[in-house]
Amino acid sequence: MPENVPAAPRVRRRHVAATAGVAVLAGTLFAGASLARAAETAPPASLASSSAAIPGSGTSAGGTVATIPPTTVSPAAGIEASSTSVATGASAAVQQNISMTVLPGTMTESPAAETVSLAPQPVLHGSLSTITVNDYRGSLAGWDATVSLQSVGGLSASQVARARLCVSPHTPTMVEGDPADVVRAAPNSCAGAGQALPVFFAAPRGGGGTYTDVADVVLVVPGQTGTAPVTADLALAVH
Repeated sequence: MPENVPAAPRVRRRHVAATAGVAVLAGTLFAGASLARAAETAPPASLASSSAAIPGSGTSAGGTVATIPPTTVSPAAGIEASSTSVATGASAAVQQNISMTVLPGTMTESPAAETVSLAPQPVLHGSLSTITVNDYRGSLAGWDATVSLQSVGGLSASQVARARLCVSPHTPTMVEGDPADVVRAAPNSCAGAGQALPVFFAAPRGGGGTYTDVADVVLVVPGQTGTAPVTADLALAVH
């Protein structure tokens, strides 16, 4: 029996196997072509798809929208304000020029007048209260803080006319400003009634701010022999 089996069935099986191999190969080629096509049409990595809306544009109506990060522009020198683009949300620098006028202030001195009690030690001796000078003019023109004798209680007009007021200032105190700008006047400076005596001063190109000082005063009255204290009316000013 075996030798009588026809050869045709074996040929048919080889034909079927060959046909199956061709189908597998065609499927592989089709799948590879599909993958290659997908790779060609895929978006670049820098524009990866996202469902988020572009910043500043609101929510997307559907589909995928590429997210673009906002771009910041470095601010320029000067006074700047920030602005934001409605389309992209990117910020930018806007330079603005602002000008202003600063008006000069005033120069004041206090107190404007003072009554000092003078006790014999053996000459008539006393002290000024704190003198304050405020210079906010902005000119740095300098100034002089002075004191002058106006009248003396208990002395006649002729005695006052012959009297001399002597001033010995202390070291000035800087409240605001430059401590090197202001110096005290020379100690034991003397002048007659009505004549201004410097207490402390600022040279030109200085004196802006607030400064204070005190001083000892001595009243010399020729022929004065009394031992009772007297009061002296003084005027203070800044020039």
